[in-house]
Amino acid sequence: MRKLLVLSLAVMVVMSYSGLIYAADGNTAEVEQNGTHEAYVFQGGLNNEATIQQGHPGNTPHGHVVDVWQEGKANVINVSQRVHNNTVEAMQFGKANEINVRRQSGWGNNMIDVLQDGDKNKVDILQKGGRDSAVRLEQYNDGNEFTLTQDGYDQYKGHNNQVKGVKESSGNLRFAGNRAAQQFNGALFTGTQLGDNNKIGLRQGKNDIGVIYQEGQDNMALLYQAGSVSHTATITQKGVGSKAEVCQK
Repeated sequence: MRKLLVLSLAVMVVMSYSGLIYAADGNTAEVEQNGTHEAYVFQGGLNNEATIQQGHPGNTPHGHVVDVWQEGKANVINVSQRVHNNTVEAMQFGKANEINVRRQSGWGNNMIDVLQDGDKNKVDILQKGGRDSAVRLEQYNDGNEFTLTQDGYDQYKGHNNQVKGVKESSGNLRFAGNRAAQQFNGALFTGTQLGDNNKIGLRQGKNDIGVIYQEGQDNMALLYQAGSVSHTATITQKGVGSKAEVCQK
């Protein structure tokens, strides 16, 4: 995502270590920082809202980065981050899109990168415990929903869980760590990752529904759904080293 520092726009420095805000008419941005963090917000359009909370009173977290770009009307993003060194990059274009990110406990060093382009798309992500987990997601067109929980068995577990893209060739699927998970045209996804080193590769299309539950270690679930009709898939993995591939199109 382009950093807002490169924009030749009027900006306002807010609160802690660094934070830049640009907002057009009718937009609202609120940033609260406890510790040493960075927040960058650009909002163009009307009635967009950004609320960012980094760190919390009573401890000394550091190193969070939030970079938000919203253009359109009535888009909303809420980010709450504790512990250390977490990054959120979010872009929304269109109307009435929503992103909610919550991070609690653990070591930190987690990354979330979300793009939404369309109307009435929604993302809810909760990361609890652990470190080095990553989510890369793109949602296009209208009415997509993505809900994810990444957690450990206690606040110091839950490392290196990932949700990213999937490549398909002649029905064969491959996890694509350099691509974002993708949803189009009203797709719905609910995911849970409990444990360490679990991976989800995701691509869904028109009104497709996907549910993936992973509990344990080193599990991989690849879900690719496409075509002119809607599909439904549920994958449940408990244990160590399981792999599941579902391709429906």
